[in-house]
Amino acid sequence: MDEKLQRDIYDLLHQFEFITTAQAQATATGTVPLDEPHSQQPPPPIIVYLVDAPPPEASSDYGNTVDSLAGTDEEQTSSDRAPKDEAANCTSDNDSRERQAAEVVSPLPPPPAAILMTARPRPKGKRVLIVGVLCLVLAAAAMLASLVSFTLVSATITILPLSTEITATSTLTVVTGAANPLEQEVPGPPLSSLTLSQGRTVPTTGTGHQEAQAAHGLLTFYNSSLDVQTVAAGTTLSAAHGVIIVTEQDAVIPAAATLQTNGQVTVPAHAVPAGPAGNISAGEIYGPCCRLNVSVANSAFSGGQDARSYPLVTAQDVNGAAAALETSLQASAQAALQAQLHPNETLLPATCTPQVTSDRHIGDEARQIAVTLTETCTGETYETRALHTLITQIVTAQAKKRLGSDYQLSGDVQSRVTAGHMVNGQQHGGVTIQVTGTGILSYQFDDASLHTIASMIAGKSRQQATELLLHLPGVSQVAMNISGTDNTTLPPDPARIHLLVLAQGGP
Repeated sequence: MDEKLQRDIYDLLHQFEFITTAQAQATATGTVPLDEPHSQQPPPPIIVYLVDAPPPEASSDYGNTVDSLAGTDEEQTSSDRAPKDEAANCTSDNDSRERQAAEVVSPLPPPPAAILMTARPRPKGKRVLIVGVLCLVLAAAAMLASLVSFTLVSATITILPLSTEITATSTLTVVTGAANPLEQEVPGPPLSSLTLSQGRTVPTTGTGHQEAQAAHGLLTFYNSSLDVQTVAAGTTLSAAHGVIIVTEQDAVIPAAATLQTNGQVTVPAHAVPAGPAGNISAGEIYGPCCRLNVSVANSAFSGGQDARSYPLVTAQDVNGAAAALETSLQASAQAALQAQLHPNETLLPATCTPQVTSDRHIGDEARQIAVTLTETCTGETYETRALHTLITQIVTAQAKKRLGSDYQLSGDVQSRVTAGHMVNGQQHGGVTIQVTGTGILSYQFDDASLHTIASMIAGKSRQQATELLLHLPGVSQVAMNISGTDNTTLPPDPARIHLLVLAQGGP
């Protein structure tokens, strides 16, 4: 029977090992969530019955029975128990052993996973030793299960560092030769200049008004007298259809040279009233007039017209046509200059000199006007990498001055050069431009500081660790994920705490 008892004990130990291993495997594979301890089911109770069967010659002496079912000891009265000095405290007097034996053979079904071990009567010391070994095995199994579950606890903490945007504006000079970054210079080879012309015809938008115009012509006076005679300015002469001709200046008529040759003089005159009626033909006034020995004849009068409105050329007509042409020519010039670029070169807005011509002058009467724009454009470039490196250094220097050395760039610095920031003048043999650089700088955590942080929060609760982290320099936000049987407490081992620092990109 000793060999059988040993085998039974070995089977019992093997079952404990199997239960502990199964629990560890279920925890490792995620069958039972580690962060939900209440979801685990306790293993079935292990109940050990030790029954001493009396030999035939001592049938009246029954063996001791140990029943681990809950409630067995409560059903026994205090008078049925007898205190023992044994360490296991697992035996009782003869009457209690008889009642326990009767419970073993009672018709009630045994609890699940019960193990019944029966042996022949043995000395009490040996039974105590066996019970002690079993208790130690149970305690070791519980400790092992708790240790396996505890060692699987880990935490991942994500830190979003403090970040700030730094913007720096600097004036740089694009030079055609060797550039000196210390003098804010960047290299930029020039491009070949080009000349473009384009014309367009547009309607005029001005309106002119003209009052009625009087017809104008000439009057020739003849003098047959041997004396000089004068016809005063403003002298009126009658023409056909009621038109009056008025002299505009004095007519001093020389004397006749001979009886056959008269003296004569021609003076300007106009018709009254104004209008087309004064446009008389030559000779409509012919014959003696004004005084003795004086006669007159007219040339054709013209220019007489009624009041009218008419279209005319304005400065807006010329400038508007030139502006539309300039937009088109700028795009063409930029495309033509862009074709001359080499790799790692960026084209600045072209510098163009315009010249505007038109077939009409401002104020002329015209219904439309033809405008021609001619532009001579020069292209300027800069080396892209050189400018980016220089503006990055400028932004970094300004950030270090404002934030200190704990912040570093996250991503690239974004730079921009606009037409409004470009100066068309020359300085140091190059084009002066204004460049704005913008960068994102984040607080930096090195490996040593992360290790220190992990040691500081190890074993802390989620709330305590969060408060500690948020009070650290450079920490903006914290996200925490704890996996294990207790998702509210960080593992005490810093090696099982993983710290991740997110990096922010540029604008």
